[in-house]
Amino acid sequence: MSIATLLSSLAVVPESGRSYTVWIVAGLIVLVGLAVIGLRDVARFSLKRTWAISSVCFAESIRRKVWLIIPLAILGVIIVVQLQKPLDEQDAIRQTTKFCLFATGLVVAMVTIILAATNLPREIENRVIYTVVTKPTTRLEIVLGKVVGFARVSAAILLAMGLFTFGYVQVRAWSMRQYIREVRLKDPAVTASLRPTLQYYAANGLLGANTLEHADSLAAYSRIPTARAADTGARWISGGAEQEVTIPFDVKPEQITTTVGGELMSLPVHMYLSVGYEAHGPITSSESYEEPATEPTTLPTMGPTFVPAATQAMGEATTAPAAGAPAAGAPATTPADAVTPQAMPQVSVSISETRTGRVIASLEQLTGGKPLSLRDSDGSRPVAIELPASVVGQIAADGKFTVLLQGLSANAEYLVPPIPVVMAVGRPDGTMAMIPPILDEKSHRPAGITFRGREGSRGTQLRGGTGGPVPWAVFTFHDSPVSWLENGKVPFEFRVGIERSGADVTLDEDDITRVTVKIRNLRDGTTSAPIELRPDNNRTSYFDVPAELLTGGQFEALVQCNTVGHWLWLNPASLSMVSGREPFAWNLSKSLLILWLMSVLVVIISIFCSTFVSWPIAIVLTLVILMGRWGVQQLGDALQPGIGNTIVTDMRIRDAASGKAVSQSVEALAGFLRNVSALLPDINKFAATDNIEKGIAIPVHRLWDALAVIGAFGLPMVVLAYVFLKYKEVAP
Repeated sequence: MSIATLLSSLAVVPESGRSYTVWIVAGLIVLVGLAVIGLRDVARFSLKRTWAISSVCFAESIRRKVWLIIPLAILGVIIVVQLQKPLDEQDAIRQTTKFCLFATGLVVAMVTIILAATNLPREIENRVIYTVVTKPTTRLEIVLGKVVGFARVSAAILLAMGLFTFGYVQVRAWSMRQYIREVRLKDPAVTASLRPTLQYYAANGLLGANTLEHADSLAAYSRIPTARAADTGARWISGGAEQEVTIPFDVKPEQITTTVGGELMSLPVHMYLSVGYEAHGPITSSESYEEPATEPTTLPTMGPTFVPAATQAMGEATTAPAAGAPAAGAPATTPADAVTPQAMPQVSVSISETRTGRVIASLEQLTGGKPLSLRDSDGSRPVAIELPASVVGQIAADGKFTVLLQGLSANAEYLVPPIPVVMAVGRPDGTMAMIPPILDEKSHRPAGITFRGREGSRGTQLRGGTGGPVPWAVFTFHDSPVSWLENGKVPFEFRVGIERSGADVTLDEDDITRVTVKIRNLRDGTTSAPIELRPDNNRTSYFDVPAELLTGGQFEALVQCNTVGHWLWLNPASLSMVSGREPFAWNLSKSLLILWLMSVLVVIISIFCSTFVSWPIAIVLTLVILMGRWGVQQLGDALQPGIGNTIVTDMRIRDAASGKAVSQSVEALAGFLRNVSALLPDINKFAATDNIEKGIAIPVHRLWDALAVIGAFGLPMVVLAYVFLKYKEVAP
């Protein structure tokens, strides 16, 4: 058996089955270890002896003066805090909290790994274990006693660091709040954009923890869509490559391929784009793509009047025309005396793999880099692209793909119907089959189409401006509970990134960004009066909304930037509704509890490793087990399916046999790493600082997630440590 074959056999476990595999393996280890191998020791188990062993471990740790690391960590935190450069007073408090918790977690992890990994090997080496095992003490009690003992040590360290964190942060927050009230708010030099935020700090304090409800989706349009919650009508997007639309498809290989003489062949596939437009000035067009002469003579059903019955069986032949489209049998090409293509707005199109985002076909591959000119303003005459056979082959292999549509002409808005793109497949019998985008099973309407601005690492961009078509961002909330009120109003938080550009107008660096927010209830269409905000870059702004506008929990927040030359970076978490608040002390307690649960897992892994290797190797192995899954997660797309072909391309391997061997081996290794990492603990479940440093209440499910990791990985490791120690020669 080759290495590639072996790795492939270990890489076939599906993603959905890995968690079940972990729990099944954990259950079998516990069952066999305790009910079969250790039945006698379980019957003799004594909590008193276990606690006595833990007390010895705790006392020994104190004698080794591990507590001296606590004042050293506190001193380090105070020094780092003094060197920080926060954005404002609240950011200073949150950074202080972050530094304190980071130091706490680091100290606890280091101390527990060193103590737990070295304890058992050292006792075996100096023969202290001889005295213990000759007493009526079982190996199970020894293992559990050491786990409990070092867990007590970590709890003591966490308690001391937690008290310091609470006191230090409270004193700093009180001092800064007084400074805001007595100095900052009385300073006439404070900018208009910063003053409302300072007033909020003075009134509500710098601590506390909010429970936030984020938007379920974020979309960017050039015009506000209709207010109906179930509406799936046409949408408008801006040109100038400023906004784009993604349309997901799901095809089966048999829909676009056929077998000829025992060989799989791609069928001719055309992509039809049905997009309208409205011009607001002269249209400048580059050389346009010439539509294929082999375009089918009939058009598929598509556009706003899409008939669900036409898709009774995906891929069935159909010749039903769309509203405004030529009748069956009519030529699909534009008459020679029609509007000159160069005078029409243009669009760009590309195809990517839905799962990984890998580009399958760029505009260069589809049209030679030439944009597509639209035919008419209402989009009733679709534009056709003939897909290359190589692209069809990749689509057949991937199955799920996404079409990205982008308007290029700056002086135009684009009208995107409910079904802007369909695929038409020419069958060997001369008929044509239509493949629409992914449809909702109940409504038979398109599902998953997204409208967004230019995408970047910070989110989606929204251009600012005044007059004319200025784009809007729409944050949609579904079933969001309105449970926290302040004087009959619901608090909201708004945090965005801001970029300034001098391309449109000469700007001053201190130019204020002005943003308008409207809240619209999706049940009755009621819209609030415009709420004016003046946000700063990456600084939270606060505003309130009357509770009656949020009745039913179905509403939209409409956001528009009103400053020319300013761009907002947005994501679904940029605008949040406050649905509850809790004291900082309670939030800190939950954070410390999560850190303690992590320390328990560290103790268990360290003791497990020390039962069969020496203490230096046990420390290294503990770190590998803890960080292994995290390391695989950091590789991200580098381990996703398709990486084999990418490696072959990057290495420029031209020999088919060698390329196939390399591709299969890389794919198998990537799958092997993914599956092995699933058998390692996920330390991301012990994230204790992410929420608290942002002023967000830690949800209870975080505690359950941490307990689940201990149950799935910690408990079986305790049993394995007991089994290994049971059969280990530790005394004559």
